Amino acid sequence: MQLLSKIKEILSICAEFLRQYRKYIIGACGLIVLMLVFFLAGVPAISRITREVRTSNTKNNTTQTSIADSFSTRTIDSDDMFLLEEPDFFPNIILNREPQSWSAKDVETFWTDPLQKGSEQWQEEMKKTLDKLMENIP
Repeated sequence: MQLLSKIKEILSICAEFLRQYRKYIIGACGLIVLMLVFFLAGVPAISRITREVRTSNTKNNTTQTSIADSFSTRTIDSDDMFLLEEPDFFPNIILNREPQSWSAKDVETFWTDPLQKGSEQWQEEMKKTLDKLMENIP
């Protein structure tokens, strides 16, 4: 008998609580249902997006593999290794290195003696360059 009275007492307290806070309880339940609906609606979209990303990554990997395969090693034709004959108006190109010696006359066209005009000109130019370099150092 006591147990039955305790249960009735607990149920009356719960009923009073539900009557007093009915609006808040209904709102909380509605919010939970709304969040559940949004979550369940988003699951297919998320799975579709991840599936598309996964398939695009697979396509990119196959594309990269096919590009890498196009640069595989192959033999080069020996005719492609040498320069073609030059036209007559160009000097001949030496395709191999033959030892050559230059005469003094050949060198004169390309060589000017830096001290021919005197060393003062070069000393002055080097001094200006060093001064400019030292001024630019922080």
